[in-house]
Amino acid sequence: MPTFSNRSIAIKRCKNDDLSVFEIEILFEKMSWSIIYNMKNASYLCFIRMSFANMRITYEPRITSSLQNKPIKFNCKVLANILAISNDGPHVFEMKVIPKIEGFIYDEAVIMHIGRQNLTSDVKIKSQDLMLRLRLLYRVITHNILPKKRPFDEVTFMDLCFIDCMIRRRPINFPYIIMKNLIMENDKKKVVTLWSMLNNYP
Repeated sequence: MPTFSNRSIAIKRCKNDDLSVFEIEILFEKMSWSIIYNMKNASYLCFIRMSFANMRITYEPRITSSLQNKPIKFNCKVLANILAISNDGPHVFEMKVIPKIEGFIYDEAVIMHIGRQNLTSDVKIKSQDLMLRLRLLYRVITHNILPKKRPFDEVTFMDLCFIDCMIRRRPINFPYIIMKNLIMENDKKKVVTLWSMLNNYP
């Protein structure tokens, strides 16, 4: 599972020690997600690992787990309340195909955010292809919203869709994306466990 040991965003690592000119924080404010950008609470990796190891998925989607014999249950609504963000907006989460959400047209997004035309969906987009401001936004997304293991270079369909929604202030259900990302990581865990069992079978 990706490391969450340092979720705060580094704001002062450029010329003149100021990234405010890129207005990354303003993008979060306009989506009413400022709490995500400014999240600086301590993370306890041992508890995260324990909870993730005990995670079970039920329909809705709903996640159940346990930590030190205490049950943990939450869905999109509960997660939205915890993070103090809206649970409104369309449910969309696609990694291998282009997300279907009203107003998102892949070719237009590529031209707008990358500046390249005639780029087919089978061509992988790299983070360095993005314009500078969007490259910084992409780093925030891949660390705080859709965390991934290294390398961070490949921009998925979902990454580009999320960027496009933030730039154009298009509604999207944030808690649902977090839930689906947790479920995806849980499914990967099951595959690894299964293969380990098969490889160790006498």
